[in-house]
Amino acid sequence: MEKHPNAYQASYVYFIGLIAGLAGLLFGFDTGIISGAITFIQKEFELSNAMEGLIVSIVMIGAILGTVVSNFISRNFGRRDALVAAGALFTVCAIGSALATHTIFLISVRFFLGIAIGLASYTAPLYLAEISPRQVRGMIIAFYQLMIAAGLLASYISDLIFTPSGSWRWMLGIPAIPGIFLLLFSLKLPGSPRWLMLKNRPEETRRVLKRIFPPDQAEKEFNEIRTRVEVDRSTKPGWHALFDKKFVSVLILGIGAQMMQQWTGCNIILYYAPIIFKLAGFATPIQQMWGTIAVGTVMMVTTIIAVKYVDKWGRRPILFWGLAMMMFSLTVLGIATHFAAVSTAAQAISVAFVLIYIFGFAISLGPIVWIICSEIFPIYSRDFGIMCTTAGNWIFNAMLASIFPSMISWLGSNAFFLFVGACILSFLFVYFFIPETKGVSLEQIETNLKAGKKLRHIGK
Repeated sequence: MEKHPNAYQASYVYFIGLIAGLAGLLFGFDTGIISGAITFIQKEFELSNAMEGLIVSIVMIGAILGTVVSNFISRNFGRRDALVAAGALFTVCAIGSALATHTIFLISVRFFLGIAIGLASYTAPLYLAEISPRQVRGMIIAFYQLMIAAGLLASYISDLIFTPSGSWRWMLGIPAIPGIFLLLFSLKLPGSPRWLMLKNRPEETRRVLKRIFPPDQAEKEFNEIRTRVEVDRSTKPGWHALFDKKFVSVLILGIGAQMMQQWTGCNIILYYAPIIFKLAGFATPIQQMWGTIAVGTVMMVTTIIAVKYVDKWGRRPILFWGLAMMMFSLTVLGIATHFAAVSTAAQAISVAFVLIYIFGFAISLGPIVWIICSEIFPIYSRDFGIMCTTAGNWIFNAMLASIFPSMISWLGSNAFFLFVGACILSFLFVYFFIPETKGVSLEQIETNLKAGKKLRHIGK
């Protein structure tokens, strides 16, 4: 029986998604684990507040540099080799963190861990976008976000397990295990067909596509990719794209989407969950830790829904619904935490609406911003565009994380209303600028962009 023209080899595609998703698992685990370990590290090394803050934040600085390193490795050696490099760095840095006997050594290792996270956050969505069939591209990239959520939840559970014994070295060392798996299995991954075509390796491109698609569909995909590459052959890669107004427009779109993801407050909830639960009236560390685990669980379960439906419902409808939930829940949270110290009902409402907020984020901005940023850039400037947007994500992340304690000290729970304002602006940004890219090939998106269509319509 002849296969449907849109068929693809599902088991192989899902295998690729699973292995590349390990980069997300490590991203989430290594980002979240320090919240439980830092108290014991501070006691053992007798850290000043400044040094404690540096141990936590140096990862973000490394991640910003990691996106630049990723661009070089991914563009010159391939997306797969960048994942291999990330797996090696994750493994070595986890072992080094666990064996650290000096503060400077620990800071240095965590800086390189940040580079590994930057490699992962840049390369995995790019690789998955370029190798996934258009019908499931959103689902496969969203699976990467699911693995980040799974890594965060695993880090919270690990903190809970090792906190009674104070075993921070085990906390920081366990990620070496998935790091080894990422390193070994990434060697088995195929190259990105679009990168191979960019490097003028058409036969390898065809072989990879035949492993993903039935023969007729593989040839159709091959011809579409080859045509797009040939049309753009004269385009200079990298920073030269900044002289192209159409590229600059999607670059601003991608950076705006990353700002939207960060400044609506989700990572603040994740990084400072114990502080937020304290505002809600939960006084003991154990109560706060269980609240944090509840946040991680909701985030992971909700991302499963996003993985399943992002290619059915579409990007824009999910963003609208998710932002509406975030606006409403932050408003209620800002009001309820005013009364949490004296009201059990207000405490329960606060916790419930933190979880509703996480649901809204995890189904929308969490996965879809990474999907959009992986889809919108022309093939010759895709590496440079994703480098800029990923670096933007980490810069906005670091900026907000650094000022949030002061915001809480100055405004208290009124700080949540600032995030409500950010959600309203984000809703308008989605309405006027974010395209619907469901079921559209990367080549068609680029064709629409080059034809001068409005940003909101490049996914038509």
